[in-house]
Amino acid sequence: MRNGETNPKITGLNRALAVAGTSAEFEERCRQAALRGWRTRRLRAEKERMGFRRVSFVEYLKTLAMGSGIDADQVLRGFGISDLATPKEGRLAGWLARRIGIPRSEFLEQVRIGLSKRFGDPMPVLDRETNSKNRADAALLSEASIPCLSTEPETAAMIQSVLSAAEEEYDQG
Repeated sequence: MRNGETNPKITGLNRALAVAGTSAEFEERCRQAALRGWRTRRLRAEKERMGFRRVSFVEYLKTLAMGSGIDADQVLRGFGISDLATPKEGRLAGWLARRIGIPRSEFLEQVRIGLSKRFGDPMPVLDRETNSKNRADAALLSEASIPCLSTEPETAAMIQSVLSAAEEEYDQG
């Protein structure tokens, strides 16, 4: 495996595929699926060790990957995530977040942070240190109907579509 990604089970898979005489395309799909599973397991373990970080979801994935000894760019490419600029990437992020074990509220907060940075939109972000008076407001912010403060209708629509796609995929999990 590249960049220090070694796993005896994947090495065993490579040997089994070589003996089986399957097509190169099938072998590559099997290797990619095995790597995704292995990376997911490593990311989940690192998430348990590291806990929540108030950063964008993409930054969080990079941090988890580095802590796991996995190349961060390979993780992002392998799961089809770059900067959560499209609903498709939002769905992929929702799928991955659920499998890593990131709680829904934390995941949505990280997506909001990333969208805010990506689109330059000062969207509300949950504050874990809120007092009891603000907890009701924080609960409202965790719903899909996040107020979008962008003055550009196209930007507001894109932000809402990415956030909705991420949330929907996470919930379907």
